[in-house]
Amino acid sequence: MSRSHLIRSLFCLRDEGRRGAVAIQVALMLIAIIGFASLGTEIVLLLSTSRHMQSAADAGVLAAVSARTRGFPADYKSEAFAQAAAAGFVNGVDGTSVVVNSPPLTGNYAGASNAVEVLIAQPRTLALVKVVYSGPFVVHARAVAHTTGFGACALALDAAAGGALAMNGTTTANLINCDIAVNSSSSTAVSLLGGAILNTGHLDVVGGYALTGGSQINATNGITTAAPQLPTPMAATPCRRPAPA
Repeated sequence: MSRSHLIRSLFCLRDEGRRGAVAIQVALMLIAIIGFASLGTEIVLLLSTSRHMQSAADAGVLAAVSARTRGFPADYKSEAFAQAAAAGFVNGVDGTSVVVNSPPLTGNYAGASNAVEVLIAQPRTLALVKVVYSGPFVVHARAVAHTTGFGACALALDAAAGGALAMNGTTTANLINCDIAVNSSSSTAVSLLGGAILNTGHLDVVGGYALTGGSQINATNGITTAAPQLPTPMAATPCRRPAPA
């Protein structure tokens, strides 16, 4: 073999060696890129689950507070469980935990009897994240809601009408965890006829009330007559009139 052929063969072997090294580096880089992309996908799914769970907790606590205010259903906590289940977080399934506390156990409203707390937790299995974190992954969500306002959840605004709050027949209104105020100064500002039943926390009436035909007012915290009028909650809201055509 001539000297020139020997040199050419050595250059070819060196070039093939470089190609092989580059191929190995590219393969390793592709593996790393695919791994990071998959890891990012798992983290995005984790964040998506967290947001979805928080929405379920928010919906659950609002439903529970609403049910507690209107007195139906009596087991207001069932509304929170139903909302969580509708979002895919069923208590006791796949390690999911849904807890409803009233009063809340932690936070700014801990011990507040008018507040409800909903806690949701669910373990998640993430294969690639375990490479950088070996501990268990549990997604948590917490929501708190409470009743507040101007002193009553129902207010009859008419200042003079008889029967400003009226019920008749065999109707029953359950506002057990709610106070009612009637601004009418009439002696029959509250009028219940024909066996109607009003269940409430407290009843404030500027005037008086009349019960006929076996009607009842069951106020757990009593009835106050000659009470002061309550301000209209929307009094400070400007009136918007439609623009002329």
